[in-house]
Amino acid sequence: YFGTERASAIAREVVLYLRRGEGDPQLSIFLQYRNHLEDRIHTIQEWLIHHFNEKNNIESLAEKVFMSPRNLVRLFKRTTGITIGQYIDKLRLEHASKLLSDNYKIEYVSQACGFNSSDQLRHLFKKYKFSLPSEFKSR
Repeated sequence: YFGTERASAIAREVVLYLRRGEGDPQLSIFLQYRNHLEDRIHTIQEWLIHHFNEKNNIESLAEKVFMSPRNLVRLFKRTTGITIGQYIDKLRLEHASKLLSDNYKIEYVSQACGFNSSDQLRHLFKKYKFSLPSEFKSR
């Protein structure tokens, strides 16, 4: 409600950090790539977290933050270090991993993550070297 700068100031006072080394990754994609103060990118990230399973195009995302598509692509990459497409992929993988660990069928998981087939999900797991449970690796 009060903006990113205010939230960061409050977090410095009240957040309890887990003990982890400097090189250890964040625990979740929902925390990764969020350690910046660019409100427009936070807005896009928040939108994507809630709509990663939908077809999102750069033009409609750019309209949400009153930017040109080209500027949004550049700013997102400069701010987070990854592309919007990579961010969406990682959101989908995180959600898929959770659903698979809860024993949902891969067909349901694929559809819930916005894919047309389970092959697309398998391909994404391979692309990012995510560990797919063994019972889902072969067709």
